[in-house]
Amino acid sequence: QEELAEFAAVIDVDMTLEPVDVARAALAELARHGLLSKFDAEALMSEEALAEALRIALETEASLKDGAADKKGNGNNNIKNDNRSKGWAKPRKPAKRDQGPPPLWMYSVVLTEESCRALEGVWAKYKEHMPDMAPVADYHITLLYMAGGADEEVAKRYPHLRGAEAVSKLRSALASSEGQEVAAEARLVVWDKRVVAVEVSGEVSGLCANRHPHVTLATAPRVPPVVCNALLARRAASDDLAAGLGGWLAGLGFA
Repeated sequence: QEELAEFAAVIDVDMTLEPVDVARAALAELARHGLLSKFDAEALMSEEALAEALRIALETEASLKDGAADKKGNGNNNIKNDNRSKGWAKPRKPAKRDQGPPPLWMYSVVLTEESCRALEGVWAKYKEHMPDMAPVADYHITLLYMAGGADEEVAKRYPHLRGAEAVSKLRSALASSEGQEVAAEARLVVWDKRVVAVEVSGEVSGLCANRHPHVTLATAPRVPPVVCNALLARRAASDDLAAGLGGWLAGLGFA
């Protein structure tokens, strides 16, 4: 575990999936950990981009195999007589998929302008004590982070929901609630050297997959907003060790 702690992220990918799905799952996790902040993550995970990447990978693999066969020779130090035609091996093209709507990235609460101004005021009070922090691009409350994944994959991010069926029910509830107003009340500001978050409660709690609904205010360089989940779980564990320890360990990836 000490060695794993040195990495920015540890990603588990199901290698039994199709190559395009494996790539999409890996990219989604990189984005979730804030490691694709300089890229358009949604564009990278589009069907066109992934199909093109697979095509190039297959062509490269075929060319490497062809080059290795040429170098191998016939075992004698003489001029090789090779009647094989030269050129690129024809790669297997990825199967075309139905061009339906793009996969859903996440459900979130879009805050009102008044709420955003209030949060800006909160950050203004604290930022002088946190010179290494930078405010996030937009304030929102993440309800369910999916990144285009199936319910089984999403359930791994939220083990306390106890399975894909619960994720499916929550996804349906959020889909039916899209566009509706939801109440959220700011409870307290929590921070460490990496992130600053405002924990919220109220009606939004019943729609949120996170154990501790929140708004990320600011992060340190190269620190993804998802770290707020572990911070809030640690605070809950310090308040009530018996009730909060499981959530804290889950936030750290140990449960």
